[in-house]
Amino acid sequence: TVPTPENGTLYQKPVTVSETTQLLAVAVREGWIGSAVSEAVYSINGEDVRAAYTVQDGVLISYRGIREKLIVPETINGQKITAIAPHAFENNHFTTQLQFHSSVKSVGESAFANCSVLKRIYAPGVNEIGAEAFAGSAALREVTLGDKISSVGEAAFRGCGALTEITLHGLTAVPAELFADCVMLEKADLPDVTEIGSEAFANCQSLTAPLIRWQHITAIGDRAFSDCAAWAGDVRLPVLETLGEGVFSGDSSLHCVMLPERIAALPAHTFEKCSAIRQLSLPGVTVLGEASLAMQTGKMVIPTALDYSKITSVGEGALGGFLIGNGYDTVTFSALETV
Repeated sequence: TVPTPENGTLYQKPVTVSETTQLLAVAVREGWIGSAVSEAVYSINGEDVRAAYTVQDGVLISYRGIREKLIVPETINGQKITAIAPHAFENNHFTTQLQFHSSVKSVGESAFANCSVLKRIYAPGVNEIGAEAFAGSAALREVTLGDKISSVGEAAFRGCGALTEITLHGLTAVPAELFADCVMLEKADLPDVTEIGSEAFANCQSLTAPLIRWQHITAIGDRAFSDCAAWAGDVRLPVLETLGEGVFSGDSSLHCVMLPERIAALPAHTFEKCSAIRQLSLPGVTVLGEASLAMQTGKMVIPTALDYSKITSVGEGALGGFLIGNGYDTVTFSALETV
């Protein structure tokens, strides 16, 4: 409990510590604003705190210990651990490495959120991951999970700034914000995915190898790959049915994108600031959303499969910084109704 003059115990002499403990203290003077709470941990003979685990019906409800390298037993208090409860390790500032037995199959929402020093987690049996399970664990570098992931909640790894690669076999739908702000993420192996949610990889500045079978992708949400500046991708989407706004905006290294004829409307900001694109195929597009082709490619002629004569609507700034046609032929917008 965070101590106050009302609920705390006033100590005017040195505190004797006889067992491993976690101590919260605050200095208070009458009439003054209270000081910030100070946290300290005393470990006697390398022991963890007493009753560090709380377990109920095989679910690890919480861990209040101080171990730096923690191997969670398969059985605690006679109960086989099969799941990690929501918030079980949230805001843990002591543990850097965590290892679970293969009997653990699921991780609840925010179970490891904001674990400031957690670097590695080994959970080879886990196939279900709750929303924000690891969100904000900025030091997390290595994650080992089960071979077949059945479900992952939104923003499960959001803000894991040290994570460099991840493998999630079996996952068919990438939820919203799954890897948002994972600025060091380079490789994501997701071979079974068919749908990608909004901002799934937003601001993954180091992403170079999203191992995705693009030929199977049917839906991509808003800003799913926005600001992935290092990604020099070649993206061909023959079965795509749904495309959100700003999907590739800010992807300044992206090389090629090919959309199927069924995509008639190019949403706002789709290719905004995609200055390195060298090939575009938009055979069915008739509507250009706001800043949708504002790629800022200057005088570079971009081979573009786009029938300008079928365009019916052009949004604000849709063609900003985009060289229309090949620079020699006349381009006619004969079907244009709205500008």
